[in-house]
Amino acid sequence: MILRFAFLSILFCMMNLNVCCVFVSAASVQEFFPFLGEVISEKVNIRAGQSVNFEMLCFVNNGDKLVVIERDYSWYKVMLPESADNFISTKYVELIEPDFGEIVGDQVNIRSKSDTASSIIGQLVRGDKVMILSEGEGFYKIYPHKKSYGWIADKYIKFKSRDISSYKRNLSDEKERELLLKKQEEERIAEELKSIVTIVGTVKTQENVELDSLVFMLIADDSSVYYIKGFNEVLGDFVNKKVRVQGKVDKNAEAIVSHPIVNALKFQLEL
Repeated sequence: MILRFAFLSILFCMMNLNVCCVFVSAASVQEFFPFLGEVISEKVNIRAGQSVNFEMLCFVNNGDKLVVIERDYSWYKVMLPESADNFISTKYVELIEPDFGEIVGDQVNIRSKSDTASSIIGQLVRGDKVMILSEGEGFYKIYPHKKSYGWIADKYIKFKSRDISSYKRNLSDEKERELLLKKQEEERIAEELKSIVTIVGTVKTQENVELDSLVFMLIADDSSVYYIKGFNEVLGDFVNKKVRVQGKVDKNAEAIVSHPIVNALKFQLEL
């Protein structure tokens, strides 16, 4: 009886130990997404879905890095690498530059081939940008977008890092930043050009000794008066003559002097 009790006690403890081990094991494989994964085999297929029956999109090799988005049983959803093909209908793209466009539709499908019967591997929305590689009949082939995805068997991926910022592959992002900086510079120049005025009027000398740096005035054809800043060494030859002056109006100076000041950039005699 004692032996039987001892045997049952040992058995009970072993069962509890197994439960604990299972619990610890399950907790140890808990995953957090997204993460950076590394391929651990050669010529591993990335497919359009979570099965070998789905279309093969591209393959990756040992050491390649992939951004893993989520898991579905034994398959990982990954951001497609540069070796994958992306196609999008030309009717939903407005060209910004010959090789760069903006999506002008909602829920626009990215496809694996230039064919509406091919696999849908992602969707874009209005305002998304795409890098165009080539154009075919009704489709653009685009650089693989960060919103295009495929599936890979989990046994071919090992965890590399939680930090996915080191995964640099999206040229369309770089192009978009480049165009944004270009646009900002163009807007700055346009704003600067807007501040440049052209005034036609007669050059006069001003007699306020307190404004010794502002020797000349311009009486415009509409009778408005401006002080002219710059070209003092030559404007004396144009007193009482009509000239065309281009420059920037210093609006802040109006609080100090009675008339606006034009910082002259260019002038010419009006014949």
